[in-house]
Amino acid sequence: MAIDPLDRLAGSGAMSSFLAAVALGDLDLVAAPADRITQSSTLSMAERSLYVAWRQLLEPGQGVHVLVPSGPEATALLMRNLEALARVEATDGYEQLYELVGRVVPDQRERHLRLADLYLRLQFADMAGEELMQLAERDGPDAVVLTGLGKVATLKHMWEDAEVLLSESLQLDPGQQDVERLLESVRAKLAG
Repeated sequence: MAIDPLDRLAGSGAMSSFLAAVALGDLDLVAAPADRITQSSTLSMAERSLYVAWRQLLEPGQGVHVLVPSGPEATALLMRNLEALARVEATDGYEQLYELVGRVVPDQRERHLRLADLYLRLQFADMAGEELMQLAERDGPDAVVLTGLGKVATLKHMWEDAEVLLSESLQLDPGQQDVERLLESVRAKLAG
C-alpha cells in the first residue's frame, strides 16, 4: 500500500495487500486495498469485479450483490488466490473465497479439473481424488481424469494403482509424454 496510487503497480500492490489482510483475518485492513483496487485504471474489469465480490463475502450476512466475472482471467486469479490462502493455511479466508468458485467457473467439468489441479499442486491427494472421482462418476473416466487419479495414487504411494490408471490414460491418449515419463517412474518404483 506504500506504492503511489498513480503508479501502474498500485493495483497489483493493492491486490497483494488485500490477500495479506484476508490471510491475517484482519478485515479492518481490507478496506484500503479494496478501495484502491476498485479505483485502479490498470486492473481489468474482471480483476476489480472479483475483488468487489470477495470483499462482499467478507462482510457478515452480506452475500454477493455484484455480477461475478467468469472466464479465463477471473478463473486464473481466483485459483491463484485460493492457492495462496491454502499455502499459508488461512482456512477461513480460503473457505470464504471458495464460495465464488461456482460463479467464476460455472462449467462443472472445468471446475472439478481446476480444483483437482490445485489440490494436486498442494499435495492434498484426498481432495484431488474426490474432485476427479466426481467427474469419473458423472461422465466416465477419460484420459485427463485417469491421469489425475494416477497422480493421486502416486502421492499416496499406491504404485500398482498408479500404474493401472496411467496405463489406461495412455491407451486413451497415447500422445501424453508427461504421463509416459510418470509411468516410467512408477514402474521403476515397482521394480525396485
